[in-house]
Amino acid sequence: MFKQFSLNTVYRLVGFIIGFFLSVIIARKLGSDEYGIFAIFLTIGGLISGIGMFGFPDYIIKNISITRSINNKILFVFLNSLFVILILILLFHIFENNIYCIFNIETVQIESNLYFIGYIVFVTLNVFLRSIFEGFHNSQNGYLIKEVFGRLFKLLPFLILKITLKNVFTIFFLAEFLVFIIFIGLIYYKFDIDIDKKKRLLSKKDIKKIYQYTMPLFATSLVLIFNGQIIKLLLGSFEAAKYVGYYDISLNFASLMIIGLNIQNTVLKPYFSKFFQEVNLHGVQKYYSQSSKILTLISLPIGLLFLGFPKLFLMFYGSGFYEAKIILQLVIISSIINISTGSNYPILVMSKISYKEFNANILNFASVILLGTIFIYAFGYIGAGLILILSQTIVNVYRIIVLNKEYGLKPFHNMLSTYSLLFTSVVIIMLLSNVMSNSIMYLVPILLFIILTTCYLFIKIEFHSGEIKEYYFMLKEKILLK
Repeated sequence: MFKQFSLNTVYRLVGFIIGFFLSVIIARKLGSDEYGIFAIFLTIGGLISGIGMFGFPDYIIKNISITRSINNKILFVFLNSLFVILILILLFHIFENNIYCIFNIETVQIESNLYFIGYIVFVTLNVFLRSIFEGFHNSQNGYLIKEVFGRLFKLLPFLILKITLKNVFTIFFLAEFLVFIIFIGLIYYKFDIDIDKKKRLLSKKDIKKIYQYTMPLFATSLVLIFNGQIIKLLLGSFEAAKYVGYYDISLNFASLMIIGLNIQNTVLKPYFSKFFQEVNLHGVQKYYSQSSKILTLISLPIGLLFLGFPKLFLMFYGSGFYEAKIILQLVIISSIINISTGSNYPILVMSKISYKEFNANILNFASVILLGTIFIYAFGYIGAGLILILSQTIVNVYRIIVLNKEYGLKPFHNMLSTYSLLFTSVVIIMLLSNVMSNSIMYLVPILLFIILTTCYLFIKIEFHSGEIKEYYFMLKEKILLK
């Protein structure tokens, strides 16, 4: 288990680093306007792919973990999803010109939509194939192939070839196709395939059971997909494509901050599940507060550096993206909110009131749709950052209130002092960064002092004497034992 988690963590980090440099190189080669168009197409592709999955990947994991084989039910959901994807692609093709009009794209600037369609199909199929690996408790190799090799296959051509927007999805399609071939080859030779060729059709009872399991997952995942993409869609419909690009690269930087939260949520899920089964709320609270403190202490300095020196980090993408300074700061603030509220998501979904997570996502979706339209229309691309802050605040505050009301849980022991400190630091750093942006010689020491002071005060407020040393030695001991 420890080996699997360690490899998953390493592969995610490596995949993130490769993906980050891939986005930097694409942005530098395309420029802000064309990168924005590229980001819009990726968003459309992500929506089509996400809807087409229909909650089936989770069913694949569950089925294989029980049967330990690839059977006719897996083949059914695989083909069913492919059919849905093709229907959605057909609809995209029919309304293609209308979509370009909505997103202010005057002409089609991709060499062939065939490669874009091929990319969507294979990126979806590869998610299913990775689910097979996860079902066989071999998720680390699934991550290696999909997240590391897949992104590496995309990156290498950009390093050696002259790439334009016209052929970018040709490379993406070929990369996903190579990943598909590797997946198929490994699955064929590594896992047990038990497909009855004489009885390919499932009974109505089996099909009904599959849909009964996947429909709630599909409803939840559909809300999550739209929550992740709706701001880009609204921004692209009201503003020029380049602003979607600005928002997209800001999310890339924010991903660096929340990667620790994502890994932490994955690790803590089974622990929280066990604690709730044992009715051990003390264990839940202990892990909740400890993980919140450690993650905030590690991630907060990174977030405050992004907030204080946005242009320094935007240099990766080139001078054409310096205009993204404000939206980058707003997106980083939303990530600070997300991190500082701790692992409330895995606690809620592992509890007996897991249905309230769906309520949180519906609340988030409604606020983004209603207020996002107003904010982006009124404030332009700055409104996209503001609505992201608002949506993250709403969903996380909702989770904290629900968990506190039902179980008496909270992320920090001294919530008022901690959040007052974080709020004050964020406001001061953002104001100084924008007011003194031309006085970098004075700005650097002042901001570094504020960041260090914030971390010191956070430790004084939340950590008792010697607690950090205790965590260090405990972690060291666990690693050595493993």
